[in-house]
Amino acid sequence: MKYKITLLLIILCIFIQGYEYKYETPKLDATNNAAKRNSQGIMYMEMGQYAAAMTEFKVAISLNPNSPASAAYYNNLGLLYMKLNKLKQAQECFNAAIKLNPVFLEYYTNLIDFYDKAGLLDSALTDYLNQIAKDNQNSNAYFMAGLICSQMGQKQQAIKYLKRFISLEKDQILSRAVKQMLEEMKTER
Repeated sequence: MKYKITLLLIILCIFIQGYEYKYETPKLDATNNAAKRNSQGIMYMEMGQYAAAMTEFKVAISLNPNSPASAAYYNNLGLLYMKLNKLKQAQECFNAAIKLNPVFLEYYTNLIDFYDKAGLLDSALTDYLNQIAKDNQNSNAYFMAGLICSQMGQKQQAIKYLKRFISLEKDQILSRAVKQMLEEMKTER
C-alpha cells in the first residue's frame, strides 16, 4: 500500500513539474465585434431606446472607423439622428457613409431625405447645378441633381440627370442601381 501511495505521489509530482500553465489572451476581432454592436444598435433603435442605440453605433464606428463596412454604421447613426431631429449630425453621418463606401444608393437617398427634412432641397439642387455648370463631366453632381429632382417630383429632370450620370459612369457599380431606378421612374409615368 505504501508503495502504491509513493508511486502515485511520484507520478503526481512529475505531472505537476512538467505542466506549464499558458495563458492565452483572447483574440479580439474588431470587425466582427463592430458588426455585432451595429446589430445591437439597430435592435435598440427599433425598440425606441435611442441613447443605447447611439452608443452601440458609435462603438461600432470606433472599432473600425475607416473601413467601408463602417459606412453602414455611419448610415444607421445618421438615421437615428434624423429620428432625433439632429439634422447637422445626420448630414455628417450620411456624408461619412458615402465617403467610406460610395456604392450604396441608400446612403445617397438618406442624404437627400436629410436635405428634404432640413428644407435644403432647393439650395442643394442649386449647388449641384452650379457644379455641373463648372464641370459638365462631374458625374456625382449629375447623380445628386437627379436624386434631388426625383425627390422634388421633377421626374423628367431627374431622368435627364440620371441618364447623364450613367453615360459618364457606365462601369460603376452604382450605375446598375441607377438604371433600375430609371426603369421604375419610367413605369410610374
